[in-house]
Amino acid sequence: MFRVKNKWRLLLFITLFSIFWVTTGLAENNAGQVTLTSPGSEDIFKPGDQVAIGGTAQNISQITISIRNANGGLIYTAQPTIVNGAFTTDFTLADDAVEGEYQIKMGGAGLAASPYEFKVSRESDNSSENPSENPSNPPSNYRPSPSPHSSSKPSNTNDKIQPTIHAGRNFKDITNHWAKKEIETLVEKGIVNGMTETEFAPNANITRAQFATLLIKALEMDVPKGASVAFKDVPANVWYKDIVAAAVKSGLINGYDVNTFGPDDNITREQMAVMMARALKVKPSGTQENENLSELNKFNDLNHISNWAQEGVAIAAKNGIVNGMDEHTFAPSTNATRAQGAVMILRLYNLL
Repeated sequence: MFRVKNKWRLLLFITLFSIFWVTTGLAENNAGQVTLTSPGSEDIFKPGDQVAIGGTAQNISQITISIRNANGGLIYTAQPTIVNGAFTTDFTLADDAVEGEYQIKMGGAGLAASPYEFKVSRESDNSSENPSENPSNPPSNYRPSPSPHSSSKPSNTNDKIQPTIHAGRNFKDITNHWAKKEIETLVEKGIVNGMTETEFAPNANITRAQFATLLIKALEMDVPKGASVAFKDVPANVWYKDIVAAAVKSGLINGYDVNTFGPDDNITREQMAVMMARALKVKPSGTQENENLSELNKFNDLNHISNWAQEGVAIAAKNGIVNGMDEHTFAPSTNATRAQGAVMILRLYNLL
């Protein structure tokens, strides 16, 4: 009798253990997973900057995003809507935001996700004359001096861009980068510069003024000196003043309003796409036709593309200038990187 009872106890134990093992395995397989595509761990923001948060989600219907500053203080929470496996949200850093590493945490039922980080620096644009001290987020008004490895801004408004032979071959931070070939091609054509002789900073953000400069160079447009601009945030003594004036006059870019251009704001993917679409219309060899918005149907987050940007994104996408972050996600409000900007510029250059 004793042996029979022990036998049944053993069978019961094995059965319960098997159920537990199977249930645990299923739970692990069905655990919610979230991947953050922006911001990146190398991204550096300044107080007052807008931080775009985006990513993909699987096996979960709702997530909660919380952000704490370098002191551990909670500065932002959100529950973004997940649409076809993708989500986006954004917030603006306070003007008195503390420096250091900020942590992004995501919570949700059954969610398995590690914290993400980004950095905030209060260093002003003019705080360093040597951008190599902070190569991943150089001052937006920094212009590299001429050297065998970096091209300079044309000194005359009618100068054409002169390729620099083998420029960009020494950039150590693009050795294994997906955009290495495109970056080297544009540097050799004199359209983009490195941040130093050995660093391109491919994953750093690019500002509206910086991208306007690349576009003007790629289109080989004249940049008259001394042109006036109405934007109060574009002073007469900044390096990009004439660039902004030329870009606005040609219709490549607009300000936020009559007084505000936002030259130091990081450019978003939808803003960049619109500028590229306008560039196609500016050049005689470009398209002059409006685009059917059906091109946007392949993006699951098409409803997040601003109304004013939809036609431009459709034109740029149809012409192969811009792609999604993945097959079905465009991420319109995500800040573009220097590498992404370079690749799009080269695609446009090859079309014209």
